[in-house]
Amino acid sequence: MPATADAAQTLLLAESWHSFVRQLCSLAPASLPGDRPGDRPGRLEQLAGAAAAGIRVPRTVVTTDPARAAAAMPGRRVVVKVVGEHFVETSPGLLTGVLPEVAARAEVLRRPALAYPVIVQEHVEHDAELRVYHVAGAVHAYAVGKRAPDSPWREEAEVTVTPVAAPPAAADAVRRLASLWGLTYGAFDLLLSAGEVVFLEVNTDGDWRWFETKAGGRAVSTAVALAVRTLHLTALGNTGPPSPLDLVDFLLLGTRTHGSGR
Repeated sequence: MPATADAAQTLLLAESWHSFVRQLCSLAPASLPGDRPGDRPGRLEQLAGAAAAGIRVPRTVVTTDPARAAAAMPGRRVVVKVVGEHFVETSPGLLTGVLPEVAARAEVLRRPALAYPVIVQEHVEHDAELRVYHVAGAVHAYAVGKRAPDSPWREEAEVTVTPVAAPPAAADAVRRLASLWGLTYGAFDLLLSAGEVVFLEVNTDGDWRWFETKAGGRAVSTAVALAVRTLHLTALGNTGPPSPLDLVDFLLLGTRTHGSGR
């Protein structure tokens, strides 16, 4: 949204659009990513919920003093990330990333205190990293190989993405957490450590096309289109006669699924 010379007018413009979109969701027959408006648990809520559900999460401290938190962590490395969103809009139309980092524990011990809180986590040694998409109960998984958490943004060519069958424990964890938070859609980041599932976070509006482009295929796009089609037809059934528009063809850009035709 463009800024104006008047700061108050700029804030009013932004708040008016934000308020309108938020309230529009409450009027819609279905609201994605969740089934209820506002279903976007923050990182701390996610970690607490996963731990309460019996799913392993990294040891975590929220602090303005990263050095003190790092001193309480095991291992030679720690993960530092923001509490909120990874991106800030420093000027209209320009996003600046504040991306997670894996840092040497000894280096973090020398950092000064901050004026704002951050998340400091143990670095979990793992055998595999998974991006798992939950779409209306369906689960699609990719194994991700990267050097650092910010590699998809800084060194895209070095990142590998491979479609894999979700291990049963990972699929079960994703479905349990999606049910806990009322999510129709979610992009889950998990680790596999000696066969154990470790939950990192879920992005409730996370992109899937980048992963599909890297890996090839359209499994998640198809699942999303079919889920939206089902929601659309359900809403039409509640509000009036069916539409002549074949929505799934539109969403799939002309491709069709085979078998039952659904």
